[in-house]
Amino acid sequence: PDDPFMPLYLAQAWGLVEPHHNYWMDRAGYAPGNGWCEEHRDELDALLAQAAEDERQGPTFPDRPIISIDAPTTRDVDDAFFIEARPDGGWNLTLAACPAFRWPFGGKLDKAVSNRATSIYLPEATHHMLPEALGTGAYSLLAQKTRPSLLIECTVGADGLVAACGEREFLLFRDRTGSTSTYTYRAFNEEIDRAANVFLSMGVAAGERVAVQLCTCPEFMMCLFGLAKIGAVMVPMNEQYLVEEAAFVLERTEASCAVVEPKFLDLYRAVRDSGPYCPKGVLVARTHDDKVEGVEEARAALERDGSLRDFSRLRAEAAAELDEVRPLSADDPAEIIFTSGTTSRPKGVVLTHANILFSGLYGDWEVALTKNDRLLTTMPACHSNFQLAALMPVLTVGATLIVVEKYSASRFWSQIREFKATVTQCVAMMLRTLMLQPASPDDRNHELREILYFLPVSDAEKEAFEQRFGVSLMNTYGSTESIGWVLTDPPTGARRWPSVGRAGLGYEVRITREDGTQADPG
Repeated sequence: PDDPFMPLYLAQAWGLVEPHHNYWMDRAGYAPGNGWCEEHRDELDALLAQAAEDERQGPTFPDRPIISIDAPTTRDVDDAFFIEARPDGGWNLTLAACPAFRWPFGGKLDKAVSNRATSIYLPEATHHMLPEALGTGAYSLLAQKTRPSLLIECTVGADGLVAACGEREFLLFRDRTGSTSTYTYRAFNEEIDRAANVFLSMGVAAGERVAVQLCTCPEFMMCLFGLAKIGAVMVPMNEQYLVEEAAFVLERTEASCAVVEPKFLDLYRAVRDSGPYCPKGVLVARTHDDKVEGVEEARAALERDGSLRDFSRLRAEAAAELDEVRPLSADDPAEIIFTSGTTSRPKGVVLTHANILFSGLYGDWEVALTKNDRLLTTMPACHSNFQLAALMPVLTVGATLIVVEKYSASRFWSQIREFKATVTQCVAMMLRTLMLQPASPDDRNHELREILYFLPVSDAEKEAFEQRFGVSLMNTYGSTESIGWVLTDPPTGARRWPSVGRAGLGYEVRITREDGTQADPG
């Protein structure tokens, strides 16, 4: 027949199978109905007896009218919630889930249910994973019934992670001189709002581009998120840019102003002398820190040049709460990262708010990151390695970020131990220079469980590194344009070096010939 499923359609029309017959589940031997559970009657009766006893108990939270979004006719209600407004803004949310809280894991009934693996909710109600007496009865969150459920309580607010992670440690920053500063999530959000208020006071509009040429430091992140909060667009400038390169990016993006490191002031004088760049002026950051390179010269320049502004002073004087809340969309651009320009002039990659958020969630999946992890990075802040593979995964899971301003082969491994890092990033140059350091009895004394790795080395180099330091490399491959590392070693399972892994979560990958057609395997 023209349609390969014509026999199935005919069988349905003739009443030989139910209208929603599932061919694949039938082929897998999935038993419809409820008869399959009769051989587990003893376990089932014990669970029903326990459920009846639970139902006689009074509710633990009688003041919370838990509700479900399921229709009134739904028999298997397996999740519900309660939400209330907080006096200080945001909401308190209680999620009721997993009504099978007393489930006997490891028993014969558990194995039978695991083998069934799924439920399909059809009008015929013939494909339930659990015995119906549990799934639609004792373990269903029915009205006026007490159920032993897992309750998850969380706070939801306009500040997102701040509400959930407020006093948790967000950032440890080790500067070039060895000093360390620490921020909680709440404190860093206040610094972000201060930065945003500085840009608001300058009349920076939504969609307006602002160049930022800073070394790897907290101020870089304050600018990134401060501009994002008001709908403006950050243009991170590479630390290595010369006058021509900086002018090229400023011209392409029409940046209205720039935030710069003290040591880059001469560069921006030359850039502004070469054309009408940064009409709203230049802000000089990190002027509060006597140890920052070029800070004395920058302070003197601020005294005599009216086109310069002291970003550190303005931020310290600004309010710690956002002065203006602007409407934002997931599709709004958040930044424009220019590629390195290996084969041609650098091109600007526009990243939206949704892109940046996805990079965090993808990184969490890729490394199985949790809120208890401590990710240490020495990557340059202007690169996507830092922003999309370190900063955002930490933020989206509520973990701790450890930023070391300058990589040092002689200090790096001791910093891994000092900061109790569980995840770090590495490129070929780092691996090779670490191997050149004198071996130490403490080389394997660390808490690292994963090294995100980006560039190739030989089989011998990889084996020697892993043997010496007692940690494996997670191989990955991607680009700024792809947001995440499209190809990656999986978070679990076998890794097949020198392969760069498999297509990651949400990506599709194909290998093509020169003419663009898909190549055959091998």
